[in-house]
Amino acid sequence: MTSQMQIYACNDCYMEMMYDAERMCLTCSNCASHYVYSVPQCKIVKIGIEMEGGWEELPDQEYELGRAHRYSFHDDRSVSTDYGGDECGDCNYCVDGEGDHCWNCDGVSGELVSEPMDAHEVNWEEWVKRFYPQDVNTTCGGHFHVSFDNKQAYEILCTEAFFNYFLTELRAWGKRANIRNQNFWDRLDGENNMCNTDFRGHKQLYIKGDNYPDCRYSALNFQYHKHRTMEIRILPMFLQSNVYIKAVKVSLGIIQKYLDSVANRPIPVETRNVNLNLISRVE
Repeated sequence: MTSQMQIYACNDCYMEMMYDAERMCLTCSNCASHYVYSVPQCKIVKIGIEMEGGWEELPDQEYELGRAHRYSFHDDRSVSTDYGGDECGDCNYCVDGEGDHCWNCDGVSGELVSEPMDAHEVNWEEWVKRFYPQDVNTTCGGHFHVSFDNKQAYEILCTEAFFNYFLTELRAWGKRANIRNQNFWDRLDGENNMCNTDFRGHKQLYIKGDNYPDCRYSALNFQYHKHRTMEIRILPMFLQSNVYIKAVKVSLGIIQKYLDSVANRPIPVETRNVNLNLISRVE
């Protein structure tokens, strides 16, 4: 009994092309040509929140209750609120090198960071409400990271076309929702150097390690090689947690809508997209 299988040959060098299951494309190991015949459904799967602000004292954590009830904290010199000040240098925390927790400071300012959470569950919303800062101002950003179920999502999103689409859609929502937070509009107008409104994605992709080059300070920060995430830096910390949560939800919706609009459509992953020769082989 014989069976016939289809073999695809590269149009440039006529070598047999191999199927790359992760990227859902055919690749030629000889000349490195690619042919994408189907883009997988790309979905947001995880979210990580980074909230900048000031707290009278650091909130309590409950590790046994899961990720929605714990955080990590670090100082951030770009954040300046009414809370926080010089460490006394004499309490146990200061002696142990943990001055951010100094008993004798008037509160703390910096950034609270969540662990990765399911983007489609309410845990991340609970986390925001539980740990939201008591003091925020123009120096405080409401950054968050998202990750996807397929690396193709990063290739689709890391384009100037998506960058401009995201900012346009977020601005349109701000007008519809009558957002009056001036920090929100200043950021969209490119007046905050921590989230510039120029596309820097191709430079950001190659960031590795703990270095912080200037290119990362953009409205969108593509950190695939460092964190396997895309960071959204454009949002401020709003005065109320429910407005911030809504802004994050809107941002997630903009991202997913764009991915859905191109999913399952043939797109090139490189500048060269080859035509394929179909060879029938009988085995």
